Amino acid sequence: MPNCCVINCDFRKSEKGEYQSFYFPKEPDLRRKWTAQVKRDNFSPGEKAGVCHRHFAKDDFEPPGKDKRGRTRKRMQLKATAFPTLFLGTETQPKTEKPRTTKKSVESLEKEKEDLEKEIKTLKDKIQYQIEVIENRDRKIEELQSSLDKKTMKEEKEFKKMEVKLAAISASIKKIFTSQQVEKLKCPGMTIGSWSDETIRLCIALYIICGTAAYKFMIAKGYPFVPVSTLQAHMSIVDFEPGLLEDMFMLMKFRLEEVPEHHRNLGLVLDEMSIQPKLDFDPSTQSFIGRPTCPLNPKTIERKKKADPNFDETKTMATHAMNFMLCGHGKRLKQIVAWLLTYSSFDPAFVADIMYKIVKMSHEISGATVSSITMDMSGQNLKL
Repeated sequence: MPNCCVINCDFRKSEKGEYQSFYFPKEPDLRRKWTAQVKRDNFSPGEKAGVCHRHFAKDDFEPPGKDKRGRTRKRMQLKATAFPTLFLGTETQPKTEKPRTTKKSVESLEKEKEDLEKEIKTLKDKIQYQIEVIENRDRKIEELQSSLDKKTMKEEKEFKKMEVKLAAISASIKKIFTSQQVEKLKCPGMTIGSWSDETIRLCIALYIICGTAAYKFMIAKGYPFVPVSTLQAHMSIVDFEPGLLEDMFMLMKFRLEEVPEHHRNLGLVLDEMSIQPKLDFDPSTQSFIGRPTCPLNPKTIERKKKADPNFDETKTMATHAMNFMLCGHGKRLKQIVAWLLTYSSFDPAFVADIMYKIVKMSHEISGATVSSITMDMSGQNLKL
């Protein structure tokens, strides 16, 4: 049975359902009519060319007949004048079945499916790998963050400990040095234009206690001390005029601060020496010196005036210098705290008052106790 040669007809005898085709007729006019109805360009039907039953109307078929045995014939039979009229050319034809699939196309699809499955598996593996990488990275980040937090907390604790230590060290330093010296320690290269009186007094005491060599050695080691030249310039203007030397009591205080309590018992020593009676010019005070700074003994004045009515005690010349020195009993310590220019006789009440002030100022300023007084047994001293 031939396949249908009508253009666009996809009904084939291999498909399920009723199918029947008819050969082109031999009669020339009818054959040409069938050929025209097929609507194929330059088409010349061969001996086995045919048209399927779908292109013929119901009226084109003979009524069903019976065979020799009286059974109704299943095969349809065209009328002698019938020609195809249905679903010809560009008319839409109903499709009853899916396109055929060959063994080759099935294998191709299966291979394509396998390739797709492999690709999907590869993609899944890559995605899983990326997920694991991200999870590992997140885990490492968490570990690093935890480690950083612990380290930060530890450093904060150490920092607080250091702050406490620094505060304690700073407090200790402030007990030893003045605020100006502390600033000098912070910035060793800093130049201080004007040292405070507190710093100068402290350094003068150290200079007197330690001596020049030791003081210079400590400056060379970086201690924030006032330069020696500056100290000497200040010490040159210390009040050293005859009488009580109040600045010396402050120096005694600095010296006694570093000694035990039992070494603060001092003795007052009086010593007198002869000097040549004359006037000298003192450039530090811009004045002449040589007159007695201690009043004469009243009895001596009375006796002198009896002998010479023109005697004037204010014009007498000093013949002696009296020194008042504090000395340590258990520690090597000597410090002149007062001195006087006297005539051959002096007012014992005035000298006794000086001694009383020395004892009092030693206790109040220097924190010392004067427990003894030493002097020679001259007649003048006995009157004290």
